[in-house]
Amino acid sequence: MLDKLQAVEDKYLELESLISDPDIIADMPKWQKYNQEHAALTELVDKFREYKKICKTIDEDKAMFDEDIDDDMRHMLEDEVKEFGDLLAVDEDLADSISSRLDIMKIIHQLPPKQYEVFILVVFKGLKYKQVAKLLHISVQAVSKNYRKALAFINKSLEK
Repeated sequence: MLDKLQAVEDKYLELESLISDPDIIADMPKWQKYNQEHAALTELVDKFREYKKICKTIDEDKAMFDEDIDDDMRHMLEDEVKEFGDLLAVDEDLADSISSRLDIMKIIHQLPPKQYEVFILVVFKGLKYKQVAKLLHISVQAVSKNYRKALAFINKSLEK
C-alpha cells in the first residue's frame, strides 16, 4: 500500500513539474488536463505526507531510546510514541479509504479522454454541465452523455 501511495506522490510531483513547463502552459488543453489530475491528487498526497512525517517522528523517538537518557525524557518519548502510534491506528480507516481512492483513480485514468475531462470537471471541479460544455466547446447533451458513460464505466469496473 505504501508503494502505491509513493507512486501517487511521484505522479503528483511529475504533474507539478509538467504544469510549470512553458511548453505545456502554451498547450492549454494539455495544461488543463495535467492541472486537473494534480488537483485531484492533492488531498491524498497531503495525507500521505502527513503519515510519513508521523512515521519519521516515531522512528526518531524510538532511536532515542537507545541513547543514554534520563527517566523523565524516556517517559516523555514513550508517551509521544504511544500518542503517534494511536494516531496511526486510528488512520487505518484512512488507509483503507486511500487504497479505495487509488483504485478509483486508476479506473478514472482508464476513461477515454473526453469522458475523463468531463468527469474531472464535474466531480472534482464541481462545474455544472453548461460550464463544462462552454469550457470544452461541446454541447450540454454531449457533456451529459460523456458523464453518464464515465459513471457506467467506473461502476462496472468497481463491480469486478
